[in-house]
Amino acid sequence: DDFYDPELLEQLYERAKRDKLDITLAKFDIYNSRLAKFTPAVPETHGDIFDRDVVASKNEYPDYILESVTGYVWNKLFSTEFIREKELAFAPELYVFEDVYFVCTAVSLAERVGRVDMVMIHHRVYSDQQRVRMFKKYYTQVPAVYLRIKDFLMHHGMFIPLMRSFINLSATRCYKVYNLLSSDAKSNLWDLLHSGYADSLGWFKQEAADFESEDVAEFVASVGLYTHKQYTKRVNRGIRLKVRTLTAQNLKRRIKGVRDKEKWDAFWSRGKKKKAPETENIE
Repeated sequence: DDFYDPELLEQLYERAKRDKLDITLAKFDIYNSRLAKFTPAVPETHGDIFDRDVVASKNEYPDYILESVTGYVWNKLFSTEFIREKELAFAPELYVFEDVYFVCTAVSLAERVGRVDMVMIHHRVYSDQQRVRMFKKYYTQVPAVYLRIKDFLMHHGMFIPLMRSFINLSATRCYKVYNLLSSDAKSNLWDLLHSGYADSLGWFKQEAADFESEDVAEFVASVGLYTHKQYTKRVNRGIRLKVRTLTAQNLKRRIKGVRDKEKWDAFWSRGKKKKAPETENIE
């Protein structure tokens, strides 16, 4: 639930009209019903590009624009003319992150985006448990949502210009969702990514240094190289990947090598019944 102050919303509208904005962002805070307490919202990654009444877009910040705004629609004012001109719409088949799809597609085409730097909305949250339950039910949809976004970007010629921003956004969100899940769901999501989604999303075309978090870079490399069973075995042995010098080229080569080795081991085990050697660590 969200609480709006009509007078503040009028200021949001006036800012949109004054600067002819396609999308106008409103700041918000969080109201916890259980604690009856207001807390500041976590700042958006790269949200500072809109400080000081700046008007910005993907033209100035192609590497950051998709991460600079939240995926919520309820803290944004969209120009009706812009929505109609670009024929933007929700994807009705999505059960989770449907607003992320709409916001990402809109931001990817918007020419003028701005923010009013004052809290205009109080967003009510009930408990983290509800969010966790939702992801437990629909977590397999998460990578599919980002694949839909990628398809949209490619159709409109925006994937290459916004590739770094898209890959950081999709990899970071999948990493966060993964960490919210129970062990069985973690395994299922991981193996979905490992078996094709991560490659289709373009994660392996980036250098390790292009990821804004070393944890996310390690997550991406591990998803490419290992099944979840292999990964958890490595974690239990205290083994971590050294990803700082990992390049897109050698990650692709290593992933191909691991998968070709798995095919060979499967063939060898059928023909010779001989135990396959352990996969070589990349570090």
